[in-house]
Amino acid sequence: MDESKEQLEMVKWMQDNLFHFSAKTVNSNATSAGVRVGKDEALNLPYVSVRTLLHEGREIGLDYLGGAVNAFKFKRLRQFLGEAGGEAEPDAPRQEFRQSYQQATAAHIEQGTHYVGPRLRQLLIPKGDGYVSLTPLGAAGLCETIRGVSNKRQEDRKAEAKESGIGRDRRVRQFSVGGSNPQNVGGRVREMRPFVFANFPRRWESERRAFAIYHKGFWPFLPKRLVERYADWLKIQKGPHPELLVTMRLKEEEEKHIRLLVKSVEAQAESAATLLDKHRDVLPASPETKPDTLSPCSLEQGWLQPTLRSPAWRAAMAQWLVEKLANFRLGHTSDGHPIRMLLTPEDRHRLTRMLEEV
Repeated sequence: MDESKEQLEMVKWMQDNLFHFSAKTVNSNATSAGVRVGKDEALNLPYVSVRTLLHEGREIGLDYLGGAVNAFKFKRLRQFLGEAGGEAEPDAPRQEFRQSYQQATAAHIEQGTHYVGPRLRQLLIPKGDGYVSLTPLGAAGLCETIRGVSNKRQEDRKAEAKESGIGRDRRVRQFSVGGSNPQNVGGRVREMRPFVFANFPRRWESERRAFAIYHKGFWPFLPKRLVERYADWLKIQKGPHPELLVTMRLKEEEEKHIRLLVKSVEAQAESAATLLDKHRDVLPASPETKPDTLSPCSLEQGWLQPTLRSPAWRAAMAQWLVEKLANFRLGHTSDGHPIRMLLTPEDRHRLTRMLEEV
């Protein structure tokens, strides 16, 4: 066949048969289904995916949906493009053909997505008052891109002969996709072997927690061990009586339990404030909260900024902490009901006053 005619037929084939995501990569026996992400669907978000890499200008490899006929055409395509998957033509990569390839595969396309085969997973994700069903599909081209970066990183490490702070990764050669004949699944599936990661950089984990506190807010937790000790003490001191007969000795003992709880919460707040200050240069700028504009319910600012702990804040904090104690799950009964601390109105009043003074 004349090469120019073959290339024209190849362009038509590319438009209808190349995809980023394929159901075959999930289960090689599943009904063929695929999705190609359009160039206009690129996303500018801080994580790695097909759409975010397209936004960075990377070309994510496309693949066919299985079948021997498509496998042959895909091999010829890679030859025209000069990729490693096939023997390159003498003058490959051919710039003109590559431009045709990019234009032919720029639009969004779906095939076989009107029906979810029984061999594919369906995940029910909460959405509003109901659920939405999601079917994850694999992207061989994305795996190929990530593996290429990983391979280069390994080569750089060997050349430098020293450890990197990013963490070592290695291939897991078993569990390859497609069994003994991967071309029934796609042309890039050999790159879909999973990774094992170890020794992730702690710096990024620290930044992640700082961003989580900044955007989601800081709310401390009560250590179960301390709550259990206080609950056991309160139960013993009450005995058969519904109320605690407070004496000076019992008041001092109860204050010790409460001080330990408050000290634990303040330690969490101090750690969170230190974390935010450490990563202040990468966090979005925000106006500082002034003490005179702090409402009694703005507990979060008070935890992170001790100078904002006004009497109104302490009163709100005391009520919040008492509610946390009252609703704390100490365990479950044999029939599955939660076990909680029994705090009477008198207990709540006494604890609230005590917390305001601690």
